[in-house]
Amino acid sequence: MQKVAADIANRFIEFAETAIALADADREEDLAALIASRAAIDSDVVLKALTAERPEVTAAVCRFAGLPLNSYSAVLRMRARKRRLKPEPSSLLAAYRQSTKASAAELRQLLKEAGCCDR
Repeated sequence: MQKVAADIANRFIEFAETAIALADADREEDLAALIASRAAIDSDVVLKALTAERPEVTAAVCRFAGLPLNSYSAVLRMRARKRRLKPEPSSLLAAYRQSTKASAAELRQLLKEAGCCDR
């Protein structure tokens, strides 16, 4: 995963495309590491956010990392497969499209409320 992060930093591969590939392959831990490296957040916290009960938590961490809409859609599909739910992302995608990037303080508060981190 470190090589992938280095390749993204050097623009050999695209962050958004890598996020889609990892989500489509149900590689939650690698996806969490990728998002964590982009957002400067601990990967364990990101993993908890990706698997949180509330999809708003997942959306917030994805938005904070600058994940484009099509990549976030792949994350939603992964969540639906993992939870064995029928994917119904239209309202979640619309909300993501209209959301703004949260401040670090706002994200930290949301993650704390969702039980993803202690501080």
